[in-house]
Amino acid sequence: MTAKEKQEQFLKEIKGVLKKYNAEISLEDFGYGYSQDFKIVIDFDFDDSLEDTGIVPQIKIGSFLDGC
Repeated sequence: MTAKEKQEQFLKEIKGVLKKYNAEISLEDFGYGYSQDFKIVIDFDFDDSLEDTGIVPQIKIGSFLDGC
């Protein structure tokens, strides 16, 4: 496998997971004023099929997440 193929496979798989869970990955600033505090977050769409409110809370990953 080449580096380019590895990138393409990863992108294909991550897009599949996001589609499966109807989610998106974004970068959000949790700082205030002039202080910046960027974190990677996962947001989910409203889900009528859930037994409770249908709201899935945001997941805050932080500024770095490795595969370990």
